[in-house]
Amino acid sequence: MIHPYTPVAAPTASPLELRHMPVDYGISVQATIGRERRTERAHRMRGFEDRYTDIIDYIVGITEEIWDRKNIGYLHHCYASDIFKMEDAGVFLGRGLVIADTSVVLQSLPDTATFADDCIWAGDDEIGFHTSHRVMLVARNTGPSELGPPTGRRVSYWVIANCVAKDNFIFEEWELSNPGMMMQQLGLDVDQMARSTAALTPATHPFAEYIERIDRFRDAPPADAPAPSSDTFDPDSFERFVFHSIWNRRHLQVIDQVYASTIRFHGTTNRELYGRVQVTEYVLSLLGTFPDLALTVDEVYWMGNDRDGYKISTRWSAVGTHLGHALYGPPTGREVFIWGLVQHTVHRGTITDEWSLFNEYHVMQELYRPG
Repeated sequence: MIHPYTPVAAPTASPLELRHMPVDYGISVQATIGRERRTERAHRMRGFEDRYTDIIDYIVGITEEIWDRKNIGYLHHCYASDIFKMEDAGVFLGRGLVIADTSVVLQSLPDTATFADDCIWAGDDEIGFHTSHRVMLVARNTGPSELGPPTGRRVSYWVIANCVAKDNFIFEEWELSNPGMMMQQLGLDVDQMARSTAALTPATHPFAEYIERIDRFRDAPPADAPAPSSDTFDPDSFERFVFHSIWNRRHLQVIDQVYASTIRFHGTTNRELYGRVQVTEYVLSLLGTFPDLALTVDEVYWMGNDRDGYKISTRWSAVGTHLGHALYGPPTGREVFIWGLVQHTVHRGTITDEWSLFNEYHVMQELYRPG
């Protein structure tokens, strides 16, 4: 039996503590490979349907039910009626909009199949399970969409969705769907599409605290973040040090300190980078576009240990003004709200893999908006 849903204000300030972080990979996407599906609960999941044996089973299961089996109505059973959902183009409030959006996407990609790449999780059934699900979608474009008539082309693109779930309901979701990657596979020019749709897309206004943050940054750049202790590895302080040092303080030499020489970086709009030099060039391209960029880390959670390594989910947000020529054409002088989701694999204090998305397509639409 599903327990009644208790509304929770969103977006939430994460209640996660160290005790909520899994210390191994016993419950993970990797643990299911080559093994029969569990028949008994692996941990407590009060309020969740009996069919789900752990939180990974729940996240992967509802994704398959909705997208692979096309059971859109199942959203009534696993999404809260007043869900807060942040996407590339802005906020959705309420289950009805999520159902409508899912229906629109599936009619253009009706044979969608999903493949779980990874899912970082933390939390419990008291405070809610926090999950960062990276999933690959494979489909053929056989229906019309806002991008134009069907092309018949097959697409495969990855998505990251960070959710908070309790009592079988997702009540908060931050999802980035990598539209530029899909457009490229459909044979479309991403820049041209952003320009042609800019006037039709509602403007996104950042939360007030982001505007205040960039104003503070302009007046007094933030102090250096303390370097993580060499005695014990703290994923939270590590992530905050990395993001703050590189993006706010512009200490790009930190890239050589925290990234492996063989770093594999998978980014927005099909950016596939290899090695520190290419990562540095990527950072410079964004800083060269938004020279006053001010960024904050909004949430960090992880799983793992010193021996097996860590998988870390980080959600960040930033405000910047288009003052540089590096990306997106001549500077427009417009201020934009940028937010992103990152998954890091870290071994012995070194990032070996990064999966990183930000709302690039919508940022482009904001910059190209007429008037």
